[in-house]
Amino acid sequence: DSLSQLPAPRHCVTHGGQSRCWYEYHKAASSSTTAVPLIVDMHGYGGCSTDQSAMSGWREIADNHGALIIWPFASLDSAGSRSWGAAGSAGGSDNKQPMDDVGFLRTLVANVLLRWAPSASPPVQIDPARLYMVGYSNGCMMAQRFALEASELVAAVGCQSGDLLSPPAEPPASFAPMPIITV
Repeated sequence: DSLSQLPAPRHCVTHGGQSRCWYEYHKAASSSTTAVPLIVDMHGYGGCSTDQSAMSGWREIADNHGALIIWPFASLDSAGSRSWGAAGSAGGSDNKQPMDDVGFLRTLVANVLLRWAPSASPPVQIDPARLYMVGYSNGCMMAQRFALEASELVAAVGCQSGDLLSPPAEPPASFAPMPIITV
């Protein structure tokens, strides 16, 4: 586990009757008094958080520019592969079943913002106006789904190798546009 060698503790919450987990990373020796962004970096179908952390390059961004990086785990599907519930945009037919990953990510973000609040005296302070959702493939699709349904929380989205394949006909009434880059 490549993350066990870093200051990246694993955290879990119960959501939808399941234990849902993620890793948190920030540069251990940060002395910045400036609030840093929160970046949620999601793995692709069948991947895992440790693979995503090694591949995406966000850890280096955090080290060089300051950020708190979150690497959440998707749920296991019936084939035993991790899959985000981005409304049927991943592999097998059972992935088309709705999963409340938007609810899980809302819970995760609320948990992180509460624990890293200035009153909690964390090593760094999070700027809640700079929540960035990023991901690879199925993780990209989930980043887009979360931004669509929780746009009040998201500053921007960055994606690689994915696109939300089953968006709703109309965005939610509360949707606020934001920058999105897809590679």
